[in-house]
Amino acid sequence: MARAAAREHPEAREFPETRMRVGPTIRGDGLRVSMLVGPWMNGPDGVPTAGSLGVILDDAVGVEVHNHRPAGTHSVTTELALDIIVPPPWSGPELLATSRVAGVGPADGVSRAEIRAGDGQLVAIGTGRSRFVPAEGMHAAAAALELDPPPRVTPADHRDLLEVLGVADLAGALTFDPDLTADAEIARQHAVSPIPAPRPSAEAPPLAARPNGSAGAAVAVLQASVASLAVPPVEAFGNASGTMHGGLLLTCSDLAAAALAGALTSSPAADYSTSVRMNLLRPAVLTAPVIFTASVVHRGRALSVYRVTSHGPAGKPYTVATITRAARPDQGR
Repeated sequence: MARAAAREHPEAREFPETRMRVGPTIRGDGLRVSMLVGPWMNGPDGVPTAGSLGVILDDAVGVEVHNHRPAGTHSVTTELALDIIVPPPWSGPELLATSRVAGVGPADGVSRAEIRAGDGQLVAIGTGRSRFVPAEGMHAAAAALELDPPPRVTPADHRDLLEVLGVADLAGALTFDPDLTADAEIARQHAVSPIPAPRPSAEAPPLAARPNGSAGAAVAVLQASVASLAVPPVEAFGNASGTMHGGLLLTCSDLAAAALAGALTSSPAADYSTSVRMNLLRPAVLTAPVIFTASVVHRGRALSVYRVTSHGPAGKPYTVATITRAARPDQGR
């Protein structure tokens, strides 16, 4: 079905929203955006990650400010914040984000969103700040694309979030270093980074056990001070401007922190992300892999804090995020 649609409409493509099953966007009293609950939200342990809410959050808060922009301007997200109220998993069949503008000034605007599970429970809140820029160049092209979007290709049946991100070989996409600082690791990387292997097709056999799930790897992670996750430059990750969607930048930042916390294994993690604060500094171009380099700010028994910088081969930061992880509540509660 997807291949037939692509032949009929050569410009048909996937989007971050299709990969994460987000949409449609409904305007009314504020803005409403839905997201189907499914395995595409899950880490290797089979539990949805906090970062899997990145696209629905960015769409909810970003589009709401975009709808209030001054005439002749476009809007770009400059800050995203996500706070988890109830740890995953969350009830389906879908999540619903409702956003409203908190305020709009001459240069930017701020909006706030609530994300509720299928049973109506409030599971997360988020805020976003968007800056207004002249509707010229790539922003003019983005506005034209919004008016006449190409047909959307149905995504494959992704079995976890790593497949959504095109990371089939986690061991090849993820590296650890016990000695380097994050800034030193970014400076060390080569001008051309290796592109991780693409995800297998929907017809491929189940993935083999991920090497990072071994006990030895878990020990190495706990001793590491830096972890880097390489995500391939897939067109489907692009927003209307052709750069990586802000919500996916948040998703991958959370995954990089989870890797350093030892959560990218086949066993349930002892902690989970409770908050993400991310600044978007420049467009994340999709001409080369996007690297997410995480470093430890504080690693404690009940609470840990990580700093994650995304960047390309040149090392200039696209985003900087602070991610807090906390011990999971007693499972017997």
